[in-house]
Amino acid sequence: MLVVLAATARFAAASNVPMAPVEASETPIASWATPIGDVRYTPGRGLGVGDTGLTLGGDLNVTLFRDEGEKAHLNLDDVSLFVIWEPIARLRFFSELEYENVFDIDSKGHVDSPDESATVERLYLDGSVSDAVNVRTGIFLTPVGRWNTIHAAPLVWTTSRPLVTERAFDPSVTGAMVFGSLFPTAGTVTYSVYDQFAKPIEGNPDFDPADHSVGGRLQYDADGDWSVGSSYLAARRGGEWRHLGGLDFLWSRRPLEIMGEAIVLGGEGTGGGATWGFYVQPVLAVSPRVALVARYEHVDAPGPFQLNIMTMGVAVRLLSTVVLKSEYQVVDRHARVAPAGFRASVAVLF
Repeated sequence: MLVVLAATARFAAASNVPMAPVEASETPIASWATPIGDVRYTPGRGLGVGDTGLTLGGDLNVTLFRDEGEKAHLNLDDVSLFVIWEPIARLRFFSELEYENVFDIDSKGHVDSPDESATVERLYLDGSVSDAVNVRTGIFLTPVGRWNTIHAAPLVWTTSRPLVTERAFDPSVTGAMVFGSLFPTAGTVTYSVYDQFAKPIEGNPDFDPADHSVGGRLQYDADGDWSVGSSYLAARRGGEWRHLGGLDFLWSRRPLEIMGEAIVLGGEGTGGGATWGFYVQPVLAVSPRVALVARYEHVDAPGPFQLNIMTMGVAVRLLSTVVLKSEYQVVDRHARVAPAGFRASVAVLF
């Protein structure tokens, strides 16, 4: 996440920089002289540990939700620690340790944490040959669409997550990836090709990883205010292969931003038909700190199973790295995977 913010900062002066719920600072707010160099803390960019090349950061998210007909719950659902180490210019180590569902308090005062878990969300090593050729090995987020690679609570506009970005594919890959950027006469082309050849180093209760998967992503960022991408993923489970294809886009011209993704999942073991879905999410900044958010989603799966979801909310930047989000989700049929109801959260990027 800190890597994403650092890359965004390089283009901070450009008018087509996508809007974001939080803003990482450019100036340290605290600094301490030590024998290993100045230790500096910059909100949203973490704690730089002197001249060691080590940076520590993190985020947390507290959620209040009430599904229709159910009790309200207050949940500390995510605390993450980031460790970045760059011993030399072309080598970078990144890890994200995540503690989920730390505690839950319902409207009757009952305290519980039945689903608490500590997982290694990301743990990888990057080696850079050039802008065009980089190699990553370890556990990394699956580069399908846009939401999955920036899904951390402080960086997305809603408390809830689009259904098509969390159920159609594994959220992370344990393997290797080659990625890079090319610079034609106009715009930027980025690519990634990856292979999952190992299981996670520990079990993640949120998903059962595929036995083997391969995939790739291609994205074009125009010099103006738009970007388009495509994704492909083939995953094998129990000897059966499933294939996923996806398209996504982002258009941003302040004060309006529109993002969307669409996926199609088919192949063996998909119930005799394809699953497909999409979402479109416009965001309107009504002031430098307040944005209105809406999202329409449609999911169509074998069964038959069709679901339409409408989410409407607001995001308020309380501080530069603290965002308050509030929304209501309307669903056209009862579904456990996407319950109708109210959601609110406070997310902090350290």
